[in-house]
Amino acid sequence: SHHAGDDFARLRAARLAHAGMVGALGVFGFVTQRAALFWLGWLVVAILLHYEHRLVSPNDVRRVNQAFFVVNGWVSALLLVTTVVDCAYRWPLPF
Repeated sequence: SHHAGDDFARLRAARLAHAGMVGALGVFGFVTQRAALFWLGWLVVAILLHYEHRLVSPNDVRRVNQAFFVVNGWVSALLLVTTVVDCAYRWPLPF
């Protein structure tokens, strides 16, 4: 059977996993001394993940497919492109 408490727990786990991923990507970018394009992609990914979690709530999970499949697809593509291009060209940070 379906309980709103289960949805709350799942959404919280997803939020924690996404926060951990953003943090780990930040550590990766720092340790590998990524350049400007990587950090732009990192920022947009963090914003997209925040948006993803605003699309659903424990009381209304109707948009869960849009949130977790469509947005995650964009996140994956954005991370791939910005990281590969950053590694290839290494545009310097503007500060």
